Amino acid sequence: MRLARLTIAEIANYVAAMRAVTLICLRRCVLLSALAFACVQPPSDEMTLRPVDMKPYGPHINAANGGVAFWGNGTMRTDVPLKQGPVTITIQGRGKSVDGEVPRLTVTLGRRRLGDIRIDSLSVQDFTIQAAVEEAGMTSLHFAYTNYRRKADPRDGSMLYIEAVRVTTGTLSPSPTQANPEGTHAADES
Repeated sequence: MRLARLTIAEIANYVAAMRAVTLICLRRCVLLSALAFACVQPPSDEMTLRPVDMKPYGPHINAANGGVAFWGNGTMRTDVPLKQGPVTITIQGRGKSVDGEVPRLTVTLGRRRLGDIRIDSLSVQDFTIQAAVEEAGMTSLHFAYTNYRRKADPRDGSMLYIEAVRVTTGTLSPSPTQANPEGTHAADES
């Protein structure tokens, strides 16, 4: 086997190239470390989520303000960073009932079904459900609208509009078992 002879200039070019590669790798490591540090910071006590960013699925329209209007059965989901302890999930929305059937939104946190929220208002109001987070970290938040009522003319069918979702950790809102002047409504535990 024959070894190639390198000139001092070729060796210097090789060393310069390796320094450049090392600097690029170092910069990437610093960036990844900064991102990792940001991800482990404690989550804020309240976050507002835009439904349009929550991967809506099913027949829906994305509103200009970030809301989502479902005119058929549909779902939305996202991952949220949560602290251990109490959490209040507030849905700002409205619904159109058909044949006495009120639009119902099933809320799931992680793998635990929290209950159903009956969206029984034609104007946008706050609807809340509460739970306890047992382990801090990223948790899946899932909403399902499954009781759509179809009519011959789709404009006459039921509808669910969600303008925003607010997640508050650390404190409980006023009891969701009774309506209050701010429009908090009970969640149906099933």
